[in-house]
Amino acid sequence: MTSTQMLAQVIQTTGATRADVIRVATSGGTTRTDWAIAHAIEAAGGRSAYELMLLAGREEEVAQIWADSRDQTPEVAPTNPKAKYDKTIRVYPEQTSPEENREVIAHHPGDPAEVVEDQEQAEVAKLRTLAWAAIANLTRATKDAIDRMVSKWQTRRAVHAGFTNVMRTARSTRAARLRETYVAAA
Repeated sequence: MTSTQMLAQVIQTTGATRADVIRVATSGGTTRTDWAIAHAIEAAGGRSAYELMLLAGREEEVAQIWADSRDQTPEVAPTNPKAKYDKTIRVYPEQTSPEENREVIAHHPGDPAEVVEDQEQAEVAKLRTLAWAAIANLTRATKDAIDRMVSKWQTRRAVHAGFTNVMRTARSTRAARLRETYVAAA
């Protein structure tokens, strides 16, 4: 028996429309009429009625299961229930991506004097580190002696003057080369 003949037989037996028979055959059903159509398809030599109807309402059942699981979740309490919104405070997003810049944002972006001061201190610290390494390499002095000497230099000018004085006192060709390089770089 061909599918057309089977379709005609089920329509004649149940009195259902062609669209209803095709719907039940392809996606199952939920009503008593759908069950009658499924039994007629089985009698005509098609798939089992229970297999056809197994498809019926599957998506709805799955959706209901997931909907039930969502309803039972407790409501999330706020982190700080006494917190009040203040539009003068800016909350910066947390940078979690490895591709993002890890630059620290200034606490008060509107205060340029503080930012400039921090940059100057960072430059002086870098110069002191470079001077410390050069003096250690040149003079072979102890760590404590170099620390005492370099810790007194708190400005760029003081680092430059102090390093130049150390270089002048060191009498070697290497010191002369380092002095020329340092003066050219400054």
